[in-house]
Amino acid sequence: MNPDKSVKRKKFLDKDNIADMAEYVGVGLDMEAEFEELDKEKKGKIKFRDFITWAFKKNMTIEIAKEEEKQRLKDEAEKAAAGEGEGEGDE
Repeated sequence: MNPDKSVKRKKFLDKDNIADMAEYVGVGLDMEAEFEELDKEKKGKIKFRDFITWAFKKNMTIEIAKEEEKQRLKDEAEKAAAGEGEGEGDE
């Protein structure tokens, strides 16, 4: 795909496209506000390369949050496992 192509507002805000993008950029975003931020020239379209960069950054934010949550759960499980052995044999 040509990175100089553009994505028009109507296409970006299409409900089916938003649903497809949710897997990569997350849910609950104000997609109109996201588009407005990306549409720096206020022409009702964004450069495809800017769209890809935006989606990548959003996806990386999601992936980082997932990894942090995995680590937090792992730490909690290890802490709980270490606490299970405490107090045994104190009788």
